[in-house]
Amino acid sequence: MVQFLLRRCGGRPGQAENDRQRESHSHETSDRADEYRLQSASFHIQKGAPLLIAERPEIRLSSIHRDRETGLAILRRCVFSTRRLSIRLRGVVMPFLPVLPDEQASPEVRKIYEEVTRHWGFLPNYFQALGHNAQLLQDQVNLFTNAMQEERGLPRIVKEQIATVVSGINMSSYCLPQHLEILGRMGMDKSLSRRLSIDYQSAPLDSKVMELLKFCEKLTTRPGDMQRADIENLRQLGWNDADIFDAVLVTSLFACANRFSSGLGLTPDFD
Repeated sequence: MVQFLLRRCGGRPGQAENDRQRESHSHETSDRADEYRLQSASFHIQKGAPLLIAERPEIRLSSIHRDRETGLAILRRCVFSTRRLSIRLRGVVMPFLPVLPDEQASPEVRKIYEEVTRHWGFLPNYFQALGHNAQLLQDQVNLFTNAMQEERGLPRIVKEQIATVVSGINMSSYCLPQHLEILGRMGMDKSLSRRLSIDYQSAPLDSKVMELLKFCEKLTTRPGDMQRADIENLRQLGWNDADIFDAVLVTSLFACANRFSSGLGLTPDFD
């Protein structure tokens, strides 16, 4: 079973319309309203088993899907197309453990934060969560900045596409909006980047890039099935060893980042 927090997913027939009417007369704060709209839903995702998705007003979807990949794509849309990606559990705002904001940081940590902001253009909550240990913070900053921004193999934009696809597969409510934002800053059309996050195989990408993303999906979802033939296939498509190394590295880094941010309940850096 996979559990998600969805906006207006599930509920009784007609409930969405009642919710809209109730909201229009509500004097609650926007936070309370967002908290009300987020409801817990559970779905069984098994091959050959039915997956029921109740009507969601924003996408006009009401159907039963027996294909696991179709069901996952729909669930990603339900999860990640909300106006606010901040998740609330029983009214308690994440994160589960405190981060260390810049104003509370030591001079050593603040210097690292300045380095991060200079390289990334913002200070991610991911790094602020590491701020309690200056050495660990510096090590992670070095690793992610070097892996994502240095171009020894793959171009930066392809590495960001991999990060987006992997974060979408892992349904990371923290990492996904961050990399959608970065792709936007790099000039990628918003509709294309969102398609990468929800159902990358439907995106109009070069076939060579598409096969690389399929490789990354396999590494993400079925790491025990990886074989030398997977590498050879990429070589035959024109990817060199430095490219393949980068693809494996980025995929693996975001297996960590997605789980680290989810485990700590980090709030997204961008809506």
